[in-house]
Amino acid sequence: MRDAKTQHPIPSVSLHLKRGPSTSTDAEGRCQLSLPTSTGSTIVLSLAKPGYQTIREHSYSLPTEGKPLIIDLEPRSERHLEGVTVTGAGRESSLTQQSTVLRTAHLQAQSEKSIARLLEALPGVSSIKSGATISKPMIQGMHSSRILLISNGVRLESQSWGADHAPEVDHTGAGQVEVIKGAEAVRYGAGALGGVVLINPSPLPTADEFSYRGHANLGYTTNGRGVDASGSLEGGQYGFGLRMQGSYRRAGDYGTADYLLNNTGLEEWSASLFTGYTKDRLRATLYGSLYSTESGVFIGSHIGDLFELQQVFAAGRPNPINITPFSYHIKAPRQRARHLLIKGDVTYQLDDNQELRLWAAYQDNHRREYENRKIDVWTQTPVMDLILSTYTTDLRYRLRWARPDWETQVGLSHLFQRNTNQPGTAATPFIPNFATLNLAAYVVQKARFDALLLEAGLRYDHRITDAAGRDWRRLRYGEKNTYTNMTGSLGAHYRFSEGLAARASLGLAWRAPDVNELYSNGLHHGGSWSLGDRTLRSEHGYKAILSLDYRKDWLTIEPSIFYQHIDNYIYDAPNKNKGENGIHVHWSGVYPIFAFEQDDCRFWGGDITLTARPTEELTFTAKGEWIRGRNVSHDTWLPFMPADRYTLGAQWTRSWGSTGRWQSRISAEGISVAKQTRFDPEHELVSDMPAGYFLLGLQGELRYTLDARRSLRFLLSSENTLNALYKEASDRFRYYAHAPGRSVTLRTILYF
Repeated sequence: MRDAKTQHPIPSVSLHLKRGPSTSTDAEGRCQLSLPTSTGSTIVLSLAKPGYQTIREHSYSLPTEGKPLIIDLEPRSERHLEGVTVTGAGRESSLTQQSTVLRTAHLQAQSEKSIARLLEALPGVSSIKSGATISKPMIQGMHSSRILLISNGVRLESQSWGADHAPEVDHTGAGQVEVIKGAEAVRYGAGALGGVVLINPSPLPTADEFSYRGHANLGYTTNGRGVDASGSLEGGQYGFGLRMQGSYRRAGDYGTADYLLNNTGLEEWSASLFTGYTKDRLRATLYGSLYSTESGVFIGSHIGDLFELQQVFAAGRPNPINITPFSYHIKAPRQRARHLLIKGDVTYQLDDNQELRLWAAYQDNHRREYENRKIDVWTQTPVMDLILSTYTTDLRYRLRWARPDWETQVGLSHLFQRNTNQPGTAATPFIPNFATLNLAAYVVQKARFDALLLEAGLRYDHRITDAAGRDWRRLRYGEKNTYTNMTGSLGAHYRFSEGLAARASLGLAWRAPDVNELYSNGLHHGGSWSLGDRTLRSEHGYKAILSLDYRKDWLTIEPSIFYQHIDNYIYDAPNKNKGENGIHVHWSGVYPIFAFEQDDCRFWGGDITLTARPTEELTFTAKGEWIRGRNVSHDTWLPFMPADRYTLGAQWTRSWGSTGRWQSRISAEGISVAKQTRFDPEHELVSDMPAGYFLLGLQGELRYTLDARRSLRFLLSSENTLNALYKEASDRFRYYAHAPGRSVTLRTILYF
C-alpha cells in the first residue's frame, strides 16, 4: 500500500478479501493473502485506514506471478498521516525502528497465553518467569521496568517490580501487538532501555455509512484444564464509533511432564469500552478498561525449614509426598491485582500539514498479596496492600514540511504518581509510601532523501521521587531523590532496491532506580527475600542496532545484531553473603536472599529469521537467537540470561471449494534451546544450569467463510507435544520445579 501523493508505504491498512480472509499491512505497507485465483484473475478487496479514503469492494486484476499488487490510497485532506501514525490512541513505529508485529488473527488464535508467552514467537524476544503463570517479556536481555508496555498509547503503570509480577494488561482485544527492540526513551519516556511493547487497538468504524462487526472466541486448554472466552462488538456511523470488548479466563493447577504444580491456578477477567468521533479536522476518543486477576504462587516455593529447602534444591523438584490432587482452588500464597485505565484523546488538524494532539490518562492499580499466616483470619488478610494512582498528560505538535520531505514533532509530557500502603495488614510494608513527579520535553525530527529516511530525537526529563516509611523496628526511613537527564536517538532506514533495505539506530537512555530496588526488605512472591540498596544510582546506557531486510521472490532473510552498554546496571540475584549463607529465616519459612546490586554491564547478540515460500501453499521458517550479558565491573556473566535458541517451522495452507470458502492451515514448529553455560556460580543457588531441551508445537486450523461478513475458525494446537521434562534458564522457579508439560488447546472463533 502506498500513499497516492507521496508514494510512501502505509502501515496498518485493513484489507478484507470478499469471501476470504482479512489482514493488515506491516510497517512497510506489505501484506500477504492466500488467493484461490490465478494470474490475470480479478479479486475484490475492501480497504480501510484512518486518514485515507475508504475503498469498499473494488476489483483488482492480479499481476504476473512473482510481482506484487501495488495499490495507492488517496489521503483525506483533514487527516493526512504518514510515518508515525496515530490510530485512535494507538501509536505505531517509524521505519527507522527495528520492530516486529503480531496481527489480530495470531492474537485471537492464542488468546489463552499471557502477553509474555505470546511474544516469545518473535525473534529476539523471550521471557523471564516466576513459575507457570507469572512471566514478563524480555527483549534482548532486558526486562521488567526497562521494557515499556504501551496500551492504547498509554504507558502501563503498575507495581511491576522484577520478575515476580506479570503485566496487568489484557491483549485479547488488541488489533495488533508490536515489539520495538531499540532504546526508545525519546519517543516513549524514561526507562525504555530495552524496548517497547505497543498494544494497539484496531481503528474505530466511523464512516458515514453504518457498519458493525464483532467476534466471539471460546477455548479449552488441557494443561490446567483452562477455559477462556473473549469477544467484541463494534459499530459506527456519521463519524461516531464504538467498540465493547470483554474476556474471561480460568485455569487450575498446571502440570509438568511428571507431576502437578499445586496452587498455580489463575482467574482473570477484563472489559473495555472505546468510543470516538471524527468530523472535519477534529478527532476525539475516550477509552476505558478494567482488568482483574488472581493467581496462585507455586506452594512448593515456600518451604518451612532449611534442611527441606536444601533437599528441594538438590532434587530440583518438590517432594512427592507434598503433591496433592488437581484443584481450581487458589489459596495462599496468592496475588490479586486490579488495573483501571481511563484515557481521553483529542487531535485537531490545523491544516493539511499541522496537527495538535492532547491526551490525558488516569490509572489506578490495586495489588494485594497473601501469605499463609497460620491463622485463617490473618491468612485472608493481605501482607501487602498497595494502591498506585497515576496521572499523565501529553501535548504534541506535529509539522509536516511541504519541501523538503521532513517532519517535526515537539511535545511536553507530565506524570504524577502516588503509591500508598493500605492500613490493616499487620505487617511491615514491603516498600514505603512514595510520590513521583516527572516533567519532560522532547523533539523528534524526520527527513527523507529519496531512498534514505533519517530520524533524530532529543528528550529532557526532570524526575522527583519522595519516599517515606517505617521499617520493622518502627524507625522512619526514606528520602527525596531528584533525577535530571537528557536522552537522544538517531535512526536511519535505507532502501538499496525493491528487495533490500537496511536499518541502523543508536539510542541513549536512562532509568532511575525503582522504589523497590532502593528500599525493599521483605518476602517477594517469587519465593525469595528481596533486599534493596538505598545507594543505587540511575542507569545510563546506549544501544546500537543494525538490521537488514532482504526480500526476493520466495525468500526473505532478516538478520539483526545489537550491542548495549549500561553504566550502573541494577539487577538482583542470589547473594550468599547475606543472612545465613544467603538464606533468610522468617516465621513463614526460609527463603533465598535476592539482593540488588549495581555494576557496569554490556549486552550483545543477534537474531536471524529466514522465510522460504517455494509454493503458494508451503512456507518454511528458520530462526536463531543469541544473547550475551556480561558484568564488566567484575568480569563475570550476568544471571538469568536466556540460552541460545533455534527454531524451525513449516506451514501448509490451502483453499478449496468453488469460491474458496474453505481454508485450512497445518503448521509444525520445533524449538531447540541450548544449555546455558555462561553463568556466575556466586550468583546461583545450585551448582549447574538446566540441560538443553527440545519442544515440538503443532497447530491445525480450518476456516469457513459464510458470507462477506461472517466466518468461522476452528483451531487445534499443542505445545510441548512430546511432553518434555525441562527447565528454563530464565525461570526463577527452576530451583523448585520444572516447566509445564504437554498442553492441547481447542478453540472456536466466530466473526460476524
